[in-house]
Amino acid sequence: MTEIKFDDLLRTGAHFGHVTSKWNPYYEPFVLMVRNGVHIINLEETIKNLNNAIQFLQDTVRDKGEILFVGTKKQAKDIVQEEADRCSMFYVVERWLGGTLTNFSTIKKSIKRLQMLEKEGSSIYENLTKKEIQMLNRERIKLSDQHRGIKDMRRLPDAVVVV
Repeated sequence: MTEIKFDDLLRTGAHFGHVTSKWNPYYEPFVLMVRNGVHIINLEETIKNLNNAIQFLQDTVRDKGEILFVGTKKQAKDIVQEEADRCSMFYVVERWLGGTLTNFSTIKKSIKRLQMLEKEGSSIYENLTKKEIQMLNRERIKLSDQHRGIKDMRRLPDAVVVV
């Protein structure tokens, strides 16, 4: 594991927070100062908390836990998907589906429907018109896009990392 360095965070601009009008008082202990109407974040506190998060994730993986990575912003999508695939964990890089965690039984039904539709040689495609087959293919593509990184998830993850 690479060490998180103060200079690296500084170089990436991790110390820039939100403008002072868009802040939550809960984060006051992490704000070092205000400069030109922008909060400057305490990077020493950031490093300490990042190390705590890393330790938690390592413990979770060591205990055979599963992690869900979420990165729906354009800048983060590719990296989140690559890294989640690299460590064989789950990910969401498209639109977050409401109820993914709180209504997982419905998501599981949707995933089962996708798996059934992906079996093209199955009996569901027999005796169907071209239009019905096309509609099922559209549904399969839509479900495949929605559940791309979570279609093998059988239970709720032990941790969620939001980028």
